[in-house]
Amino acid sequence: MGSQPTGDASAYPSKDELLDRHRQYHARITEALPGVDPAIFAQEHPSAEARSFFPTLGDQLVYMLTAMGMKGVLG
Repeated sequence: MGSQPTGDASAYPSKDELLDRHRQYHARITEALPGVDPAIFAQEHPSAEARSFFPTLGDQLVYMLTAMGMKGVLG
């Protein structure tokens, strides 16, 4: 996708910064959810590429709010 990984740790955000970003992101999503029409979550994912992993928008949302933390994002 065009990125060039490097062994220089200073080129990346710290773990604390990444965790803070994740917490902010999670909070923004959960604050917005009560105002969303539930029918949206049943809609087919608009990206054909992503659809193989997340058939619906709701599938991706569940992943974003749960699985990311289980994969080590939250330490």
